Amino acid sequence: MNALVPIPSRWPSRTRRVAPSRARGSILVNTAIALSLIVITLIGTEIGFMYFMKREFQKTADLAALAGAQGLGVNDCTAATAAAIANAAQNLPGGIQPVAADSIVCGRWDPVLKPTAPHFGAPDAGQKYNAVRVTISRTPGLLIPGISGFQAKLITADAVAIQQS
Repeated sequence: MNALVPIPSRWPSRTRRVAPSRARGSILVNTAIALSLIVITLIGTEIGFMYFMKREFQKTADLAALAGAQGLGVNDCTAATAAAIANAAQNLPGGIQPVAADSIVCGRWDPVLKPTAPHFGAPDAGQKYNAVRVTISRTPGLLIPGISGFQAKLITADAVAIQQS
């Protein structure tokens, strides 16, 4: 009958202790890596927030220009301005200064007579308004204030909407 007999190992297993002087800096390295990852995440979040605000301003400018173009009279810009201001007030993110009348311009969009982009300007003699231009320029607050070296930036959105004739 064969019995299992443990064979003594030639090299007995030993546990080896690491000297305290060799393990001393490992916590510092891990902490530095963790802090740098947190800072990178915060900066990435802040940049993403600025792109989000740019998209929100552009959306608001587009919708306000469309509302203004719908309210555009033959040679009257009053109703168009009021419609654009009301629409912008509904679509701007909270805490942002509302759009004023000086941000809204009625004019004529004509790619033939005005060949340079945005093909928009004051109507010539005998022409009527057919477009509304809305420009929104704001400096939104930072999502996470206090990040060293990161400052709020001016964001500008511009939109032109024309009336179908």
